[in-house]
Amino acid sequence: MNHCAHGGSITVQQIVDWQPFTSFTTRNETDDTGVVFISTTVFRPHEGGTNVTVYLSCEPEQAWPQVEATLRPTFERSKRRLVEILNARADRTSTLL
Repeated sequence: MNHCAHGGSITVQQIVDWQPFTSFTTRNETDDTGVVFISTTVFRPHEGGTNVTVYLSCEPEQAWPQVEATLRPTFERSKRRLVEILNARADRTSTLL
């Protein structure tokens, strides 16, 4: 169980499935809207690295535009930051070789 407070809302996140090194699924509920979304993250080997795919669904389904509007900027920021970290590591590694 994780309790996340960002901005004006609080999200309670519960891990409902855990497959180490393969996938995990969480149930996420916000206090201000009562919207529940399920997130499954899957890790797959890919050409010397790892492919990460995130699947999302929400209840009620009509809340999807709200969930997407909230999560998309977070995912985009996380993706940009991950690229920065990986590029910095690659630069350090190439310098050592």
